[in-house]
Amino acid sequence: MKEAPHFVSDRLWLRPASKARCLVSAMGCYKWKEVDRVDLAAGEVTKADQAYILWLPDGRPIAFADVMSQRNIEGDKWEFTCAIMTHDVIGAAAEIHTRMSVALPKNAEAAWLDPALTDDAGAIQQ
Repeated sequence: MKEAPHFVSDRLWLRPASKARCLVSAMGCYKWKEVDRVDLAAGEVTKADQAYILWLPDGRPIAFADVMSQRNIEGDKWEFTCAIMTHDVIGAAAEIHTRMSVALPKNAEAAWLDPALTDDAGAIQQ
């Protein structure tokens, strides 16, 4: 696997990325691309968002690299939040969007969840 980028540049996520990683499983993900639409009746060209769904060719679920955090919302009431990690788009998806979610190959899932690894990029490289 080529060198993974360091995903966390925002200090807000430094601690969760080193200590509180999780996976979110999904069958695919949506990306939107701005396209021109022609209104034939009015003869006008307008902008619209075209939805694309991306999934694995074999139909398996995708494991997305996430970080989680806990926050206090009311007095002693706490809730968990998570955020899917993203990076610059690669491959054919670049025609649709500039960012993409970090989809982990099966052999990297355990490393991403390993609390002994404190470097997010190191977890992806496993």
